[in-house]
Amino acid sequence: MDVQALIIEALTLFFMLVGLMAAALGLILMLAPDGFERIAAGMNREWSTRRAMKDLEIPRYYERFFYRHHRWTGGLLLAAAAYFFLAFALQHSPAELGATLPGLAWVWESVFWLLIVANLTAAVLALVILMRPSTLKPLERAANRWVSVRRATRGLNPVFHGVEQLARRHHRAVGFLLLLAGGFLLVSFGVLYTTG
Repeated sequence: MDVQALIIEALTLFFMLVGLMAAALGLILMLAPDGFERIAAGMNREWSTRRAMKDLEIPRYYERFFYRHHRWTGGLLLAAAAYFFLAFALQHSPAELGATLPGLAWVWESVFWLLIVANLTAAVLALVILMRPSTLKPLERAANRWVSVRRATRGLNPVFHGVEQLARRHHRAVGFLLLLAGGFLLVSFGVLYTTG
């Protein structure tokens, strides 16, 4: 079985499962709206990302280590880039990788060339780190600008209940639409799964 057929089969089964869940939720909304209330109450828990992101918010500085051991760091980075070129880039061609997934050959070729450019950049950086690491100080100052993840994700924390309130007010209509959509997904992807 090739990869493309496996992906199509997995997506087909996934959409059949989504259809089954939508049909079940539609039936619950139509026949027992109190069951929807219990399901919604069990699922409506607010999870704040602030506590989980706290460790990411602490700045850590490793420059002293890299300046002290610049020969080791540069040597390891140069060895890794050389290994990539010897083990991968010289052994394979973009056309050969593109033949593994004919429909997505351009993706493999793009990834191949992206890896070539990234490893060439890593090799140049490794040589700079080996010979004169202080050359990278202006780049470090620009890269070490602190960006707060907590501040950036603050807008993701509010809870919105608009769809849920609509489902409560018009539970039969929403249930019927979910049942139709779920039935359509089940039938159409079921036919696709059995025929092909």
